[in-house]
This record gives sequence, C-alpha cells and structure tokens, in this order.
Amino acid sequence: MTARPSPILGRRVDAPLRATVRLARLPDMAYFKVVTAEQKSRLDQAVWVNLQRMSGTPCFRGTRVPVQSLIDFLEGGETIDEFIKLYPPITREQVLTVLDFANSQLLECASSLTSA
Repeated sequence: MTARPSPILGRRVDAPLRATVRLARLPDMAYFKVVTAEQKSRLDQAVWVNLQRMSGTPCFRGTRVPVQSLIDFLEGGETIDEFIKLYPPITREQVLTVLDFANSQLLECASSLTSA
C-alpha cells in the first residue's frame, strides 16, 4: 500500500510526525474573510491559543479548558450555568462571546452558500 499525501496535513500519511505541521491552505471562501476587528478583539479576550500549552488547542483565556469542552458539554444536554459552575475561572461573558462568534460564522457561511 502506497502512502498518499494528506490534504489536511500537507504531508505523506506515513511520514513521521514533526514538531511543526503545515496545514493545507484553506479554500478561498467568502465566509473566511468576515471576521471584524471588534469580533477579533472580543474573541481574543475570551480565547487564547498557545502552541506551548495544550498543543495549540484553543482554550478559554487564562485556563487550560479547551473551547471544545463547552461544545461537548452543551451537546450532552448540560447548561451554560452548569459549565461555569464546573469551571469557575471561565466567565459567562467568555462563554457567550465564543457562542456568539460561532453563531455569526455559521450564519455568514450559510448565507455565502445560498448566494453562490
């Protein structure tokens, strides 16, 4: 079986994992360009990404709690209040900022798909 290049990692699948992984270029789609300066600023106050911590996984600022844990929590039927109670360093404002950003990106993506 011959290893083929991975479209996501930009390297052969059987190649050894290196410290730096180059991601493939994202498609040039309209909804990747609609993040406003205000959204970036708000998101920067709520979320941080540091390659030296949690392997670059987006986490709530000042914590090592991945943003994905909020999504998993909500998918499991739990509430925002229960999430905040479990992770006291995370504020309601941080959670709402993340959800607002996700919502705006989803809406923008959907509208760009319907106008294409």
